[in-house]
Amino acid sequence: MALVHYPAEGVPLKDDKKYSQFEGQPGAPGAPGAPGAPGAPVAMECTTVTITTEPRDHVVWSLANFFYANFCCLGLAALICSIKARDRKRHGDMAGARRHGSTAFILNTVIAVLIGVLIIVAIVTSIYKPEYSFFVMGYLTRRL
Repeated sequence: MALVHYPAEGVPLKDDKKYSQFEGQPGAPGAPGAPGAPGAPVAMECTTVTITTEPRDHVVWSLANFFYANFCCLGLAALICSIKARDRKRHGDMAGARRHGSTAFILNTVIAVLIGVLIIVAIVTSIYKPEYSFFVMGYLTRRL
């Protein structure tokens, strides 16, 4: 990007009538707080933007775990926490919705890890002990 040089006539001066309404305000041309004045304090404005995101309730994931991988009733617990999170969000309690949503997330993650470990155990037992793989595979086919 090339620098653009403006002619000196376009720079406002202290006695310019156009800027006399800003006389004495910090940041005004020629004012004591102007950026060009040496040693003068400069007034700056700060804008703070707060971005809030809606808490997630993980209802779909909890439903899938409830119907397909309800390991030790953890899927039911995750579904209950998800529904509570959705209700709290609807009533405007965002802190409660985040708390219940994070609990549902943790329960769903635990279910996913347990099912993954069970699948790995099924694969390993089918390779090394084929006579035991019938029980593990039977459990997986009933659950998944």
